[in-house]
Amino acid sequence: KSMVAMVAIAMTMTACESVNLDHASRKLQTLGRSIAHMLLTTEMRRMKRPVRDPDPDLLQGWEVEERTIVFVRHGESTWNQIFNRGDLLQRVFWIPFRLVRGLMMEASSFLSPRSVFIDSPLSMSGIIQSEEAKAAIASSNIEVGCSNSSLSSLVAGNGRLLLLSSNLLRAVETTSIIFHDLLKTSESKIFLVSELQEISRNMDAMSLCLPHEAPPIVRISARGKELPASKLDATHNRGNKGIWQDPHQRIASFADLCFSSSLSPSPPDAIVVGGHSAWFKTFFSKYLGSSTQHACTRQKLCNAGVVAFKLQRGEIGGRVLYRVRPESIQVVHGHFGSKYKDEEEPEEEKEKEKEEKEEE
Repeated sequence: KSMVAMVAIAMTMTACESVNLDHASRKLQTLGRSIAHMLLTTEMRRMKRPVRDPDPDLLQGWEVEERTIVFVRHGESTWNQIFNRGDLLQRVFWIPFRLVRGLMMEASSFLSPRSVFIDSPLSMSGIIQSEEAKAAIASSNIEVGCSNSSLSSLVAGNGRLLLLSSNLLRAVETTSIIFHDLLKTSESKIFLVSELQEISRNMDAMSLCLPHEAPPIVRISARGKELPASKLDATHNRGNKGIWQDPHQRIASFADLCFSSSLSPSPPDAIVVGGHSAWFKTFFSKYLGSSTQHACTRQKLCNAGVVAFKLQRGEIGGRVLYRVRPESIQVVHGHFGSKYKDEEEPEEEKEKEKEEKEEE
């Protein structure tokens, strides 16, 4: 009996070791892809030139369908914590210390499914920010959806919310925390959608999940509580973005998905989208008409920020167009832009404005 027990223990240890080595192997493979993406991708250059062809404002006066969309930016990630926290002087001073700490944490978790730098999860501050956004939504009186229900009422289960998230862990964790009560008391799930993956050359924008796979560990509290795997649907997660893929194509595919029946047989009251700042900014730049000036096209939504709006779909001359109705944009929680002055207008924004003036 003791021999059988020893064999069983040995087999269990071997299985665990194999799983751990699988995690390490996947991280190394994703690291290699991240480096290739960082060096070769063109998506940042393409993001700077919004594609408004034709102008979304052409839909004004035409018969359109509408969907209520709620964008939820992820809370602070471990990557943000290391490289983005604080103003410029604070970052210059603290980044070396944070980087050493991050590398030590990465080494200690190398055999686990989580990483500090690749597909970075929420930091402790990010979890707190997500909980604050949850409280703000629960007390919100902003009316959304075709039934003019308040967002807080929909979150309480009085209506139908369709929950979508990027395939990156920090967005999944933020969406899970904010809508945990709804997930716990209903049959709702979070659909992982690869079209929502962040537009960035950094390794934190690369997913550790394979196609049609969900993150194995999704924290929903600072105490380490996890979301049940049954609440994640990875059917629409097609894996990492292509190195030379045009981000505008992914955004257009997502707009199509909002009006498709593949996720919901009937139109939901609102579609919640857990995602990322650069992706959201590019979406607004693409689908807000050229006559509209709004902060959402120039500045990023803050960590755990929440904004609701109406997305219109119409057809002109056999071509499908989408338009964000500008007067429908409502900030539910947080703000556009950084609280740090030096981050309010990053270099890429200054360069973009210079190019636009030259074209005029």
